[in-house]
Amino acid sequence: EAVLEAKEVQLGPNHPDTLDTKDNLAMVMRKQGELPEARALHEAVLEAKEVQLGPNHPSTLGTKNNLAVVMMDQGELPEARAMYEAVLEAKEVQLGPNHPSTLGTKGKLAIVMKKQ
Repeated sequence: EAVLEAKEVQLGPNHPDTLDTKDNLAMVMRKQGELPEARALHEAVLEAKEVQLGPNHPSTLGTKNNLAVVMMDQGELPEARAMYEAVLEAKEVQLGPNHPSTLGTKGKLAIVMKKQ
């Protein structure tokens, strides 16, 4: 949190580096079981990244992926599936269907589909 505060002061709250730090903090919150807080922070970061970087920027897609993980942890499988499908579609266009990152998203989507 101290790093985040420093970045907000030095770079501003919507600088890409600050947003990445917020996203990382949300992942820590998730691991600590703070799912509602993690989700809210991921959602805020996603909104800012879509404005700053665009909806299909790799960093934005990473945040969408992280948000989908929280949704899955919360048992919101339809929402998680929709998010993974959106990420997969963008990665297939940008990186190709056999890129390791694309394949990782396919695997996560398969896990969600299996749980449904």
